[in-house]
Amino acid sequence: MSSTQGNGEHWKSLESVGISRKELAMAEALQMEYDALSRLRHDKEESRSKQNADPSLISWDEPVLDFYSKSAGRQKDLKLLRGLSGSDPTLNYNSLSPQEGLPNHSTSQGSQPGPDPWSKGSPAGDYLYIFDGSNGGLSLSPGPEDIDGSSKKLSPPPLPPRVSIWDTPPLPPRKGSPSSSKISQPSDINTFSLVKQPPGKLLGRQILEEEEPGGGGTGCLLGSVDYDGINDAITRLNLKSTYDAEMLRDATRGWKEGRGTLDLSKDAPGKPVARSKTMPPQVPPRTYASRYANRKCGTPGKNHRISAASAGSRPHTIANGHELFEVSEERDEEVAAFCHMLDILRSGSDIQDYFLTGYVWSAVTPSPEHLGDEVNLKVTVLCDSLQEPLTFTCNCSSTVDLLIYQTLCYTRDELRDVDVSDFVLKPCGLEEFLQNKHALGSHEYIQYCRKFDIDIRLQLMEQKAVRSDLARTVNDDQSPSTLNYLVHLQERPVKQTISRQALSLLFDTYHNEVDAFLLADGDFPLKADRVVQSVKAICNALAAVETPEITNALNQLPPCPSRVQPKIQKDPTVLAVRENREKVVEALTAAILDLVELYCSTFNADFQTAVHGSHKHDLVQEACHFSRCLAFTVYATHRIPITWATSYEDFYLSCSLSHGGKELCSPLQTRRAHFSKYLFHLIIWDQWICFPVQVNRLPRETLLCATLYALPIPPPGSASEANKQRRAPEALGWVTTPLFNFRHILTRGRKLLGLWPATQENSSARWSSPNFHQPDSVILQIDFPTSAFDIKFTSPLGDKFSPCYEFGSLREEDQRLLKNIMQKESLYWLTDADKKRLWEKRYYCHSEVSSLPLVLASAPSWEWACLPDIYALLKQWTPMNHQDALGLLHATFPDQEVRRMAVQWIGSLSDAELLDYLPQLVQALKYECYLDSPLVRFLLKRAVSDLRVTHYFFWLLKDGLKDSQFSIRYQYLLAALLCCCGKGLREEFNRQCWLVNTLAKLAQQVREAAPSARQGILRTGLEEVRQFFVLNGSCRLPLSPSLLVKGIVPRDCSYFNSNAVPLKLSFQNVDPLGENIRVIFKCGDDLRQDMLTLQMIRIMSKIWVQEGLDMRMVIFRCFSTGRGRGQWQ
Repeated sequence: MSSTQGNGEHWKSLESVGISRKELAMAEALQMEYDALSRLRHDKEESRSKQNADPSLISWDEPVLDFYSKSAGRQKDLKLLRGLSGSDPTLNYNSLSPQEGLPNHSTSQGSQPGPDPWSKGSPAGDYLYIFDGSNGGLSLSPGPEDIDGSSKKLSPPPLPPRVSIWDTPPLPPRKGSPSSSKISQPSDINTFSLVKQPPGKLLGRQILEEEEPGGGGTGCLLGSVDYDGINDAITRLNLKSTYDAEMLRDATRGWKEGRGTLDLSKDAPGKPVARSKTMPPQVPPRTYASRYANRKCGTPGKNHRISAASAGSRPHTIANGHELFEVSEERDEEVAAFCHMLDILRSGSDIQDYFLTGYVWSAVTPSPEHLGDEVNLKVTVLCDSLQEPLTFTCNCSSTVDLLIYQTLCYTRDELRDVDVSDFVLKPCGLEEFLQNKHALGSHEYIQYCRKFDIDIRLQLMEQKAVRSDLARTVNDDQSPSTLNYLVHLQERPVKQTISRQALSLLFDTYHNEVDAFLLADGDFPLKADRVVQSVKAICNALAAVETPEITNALNQLPPCPSRVQPKIQKDPTVLAVRENREKVVEALTAAILDLVELYCSTFNADFQTAVHGSHKHDLVQEACHFSRCLAFTVYATHRIPITWATSYEDFYLSCSLSHGGKELCSPLQTRRAHFSKYLFHLIIWDQWICFPVQVNRLPRETLLCATLYALPIPPPGSASEANKQRRAPEALGWVTTPLFNFRHILTRGRKLLGLWPATQENSSARWSSPNFHQPDSVILQIDFPTSAFDIKFTSPLGDKFSPCYEFGSLREEDQRLLKNIMQKESLYWLTDADKKRLWEKRYYCHSEVSSLPLVLASAPSWEWACLPDIYALLKQWTPMNHQDALGLLHATFPDQEVRRMAVQWIGSLSDAELLDYLPQLVQALKYECYLDSPLVRFLLKRAVSDLRVTHYFFWLLKDGLKDSQFSIRYQYLLAALLCCCGKGLREEFNRQCWLVNTLAKLAQQVREAAPSARQGILRTGLEEVRQFFVLNGSCRLPLSPSLLVKGIVPRDCSYFNSNAVPLKLSFQNVDPLGENIRVIFKCGDDLRQDMLTLQMIRIMSKIWVQEGLDMRMVIFRCFSTGRGRGQWQ
């Protein structure tokens, strides 16, 4: 390597644009190799040197070095002229001064070209990347004179705007270089490309025509050269060698639009696209060309090899950095479809006045006893324009707008231009409003005041004076529905997935180790060990999963201490051949990328692979016509706890199929296996499981349940044969997964399923998503068969006719037996004989409307052939009341049509009645097969239209997040709710969560403190609560959205001396007309049982009131705000 005076500054200028010294050194080595090859070519082609030849700009049919070789005779005079770090100037066509020029490349008929030593190894698709020289210009001279005898200097062709190295500062001229001010040095030359195309396809039109050897031609005027087309062609050639057709179009369009899709400023020789220091690198093998060849070889054509396999035959085309891993907002197809549903739901709401969406309306419960004309109410109305309040006596059946009109008669002199709908009545002390079109006596606030003889005090307000901080806006409804951001904002103990940047660093390490392994001349075990370590780091970051493809690829490496050696030892001399090492790296890289794609499809990662292995299939076969049995391969369990190795042995997996809690066939078991150690500890079965159930007989909601069992190792000293035989297998974990996805397509391909611990409390639970909530959960790998078409379950239409008979037409004995069966309130009380009799007489049960859940629970099968009869029965059934329809949302009925009909019957519930059953409906969400369901749509639609429903729905979902088995489902539903509500309401929920966390921290400190220190800790903690209100102003309490407070009253706060030491808190009401709001905050007890008890009492009280029996029951409000904490009224 030469070290001229300007070389140091040239290094600095290149380092300023991100090119490392290592990469530049590799570029120098490659350039010097080209020099040697050119000199060898020059010695063999002296007879072809013609001074009057007219060279073309760039030859599209011959290697580019053929263009430069004509000036080789000047090598002696230009010895000091060096290109990039000592490269031969004879290879740089812009290194000659304009006075010397370049010889004409046109050949006559009698001139025969010499043999082309590169013709065997260099395809015609090897072209140049031409970088800006040290003097800022690229000079081309076709000859000393042109056609008219005038000397010309061609301007350089324009370069793509994305290439940042073009802007490198000009380098100073080297010492001893003649005409240094007029010489431009190219910064780099990249001749590697895998594409060979005709010139017309590259440029859109022919740019230059190269004369064939021994033939005549006219050539082309250099002044008409399309330089933009040349650069476009060069870019497309290099892109096409790296990307497939779709990625090529995106990349080309990106740099044409000025987005800077590719960054070539860090290109290493031989790589068409450079690595990024922050993103995953280009993973080898990409282009291993002559830089790895033997320089002493006399046939350069044999060394000019692109790779071990052609680009078209590679299973994976690996891009660099941004192209390898790209950010994807919604990676899960089901989540993306769910977001599309949210867009439709939000756009379907016809909102005339957005400010009305921020009102908390008072609950309405119609009751004959409260709507009678003989019941009078004494109402006091306050107004800002009146010094004294007004008192009215009116009937319970009078509407609210009539009371508003009467009040306006006293406050306004002229009512002609006054619209009653512009005014509302607000109960004093509560941040809620009476509904103008409803009767006064139907509001729960009026009923509560009348029951306990409390004065009814209302405040007349104009709508424009009402707080509108919770109202939705047009921007809220027009913003796209995205869930990932809202999911990440929720409270989670640890981050479950690796970040894009962290994985990029691991791939950088892998790239470097593989490069060292490929370049090694010996000591392969040591190099292979470093490769294995880098692969192990990547797999460990990707949930510690080791696929069989990775294991097989690593088995091709020589023995190393980083992993257990394969049983079959490979011949160490095999890897001495470079082609064999490249094949191993190809297989290993493809296996790693498959693992990354599997990881992205399983976990909620913020990236995905640019090259996807899964493709959508246009061919669809209906499942009802697919008669093959269900089968799959159980490969292994990953991420095994090391403690299991000393506690258990003989691991096996039990697989079963179920629908609605009923098994469809006998479970199947794998063989018993022990621990295996490769990169990690595994339990490998690699066994084919085939159920004796055909796919066309599977119900749509079929669940695959897998349970991991093992035999405990007996303690030392008791390992007798009798004790070993008496050992009972223990369940270690279980998981369920649906066989048909949300699009009703049968599961295919490789799946990773996280196992739930098999504890006693959840041993009977068999309906949940895989356990990826815990970062150390055991992962089961199952490989489902793949095919050229999708197997889809299509819903059949109901039968056109379903018999309907009178119940009285049965024999008396049958009537008596059926009535006894229908009196059983629980589905679990039905015997097999009861189910058989009930299903046989199902056409006689239409008159017993509430018996539908019992009849459907008696159905012998829910396979495709039985659905038309069931759907016809369901369609002709008399609509059920909402209490009985709730039974159809039980886990026993997973069928989508049954649950849709149940939601349709529940849809008649008013908002107040919906709040009474909302906790049960939120629990029923656990048993929905898919994220999008009729029940989810119903609840979201009602939540969008009523703030009170939104408030309680939020806190019920928030409480459900603590249920680890269903936390993923609740996370997405909570994110969907926050997406549907406006920004103001999201900020309000954030303040409520902040306040609850502050109070929970205070209650825990007071509870754990000594009795003598509790009062001081309480006062200190209340100061933090006071600071909360200083920062936020006001906040609504989780007990009710009507309770709006603006501060804490420390002198009225204390605690109870019970076991849980609950706090007695007093908050300052925002409404000056209301009293302070007193609540009890409890931490340490599960309030869900208290909520259920009070809910049952409240519903029974309403039923009694509707029947005319008012027990005047005092029912306190209780609400759980998280596991082990909540508020009491």
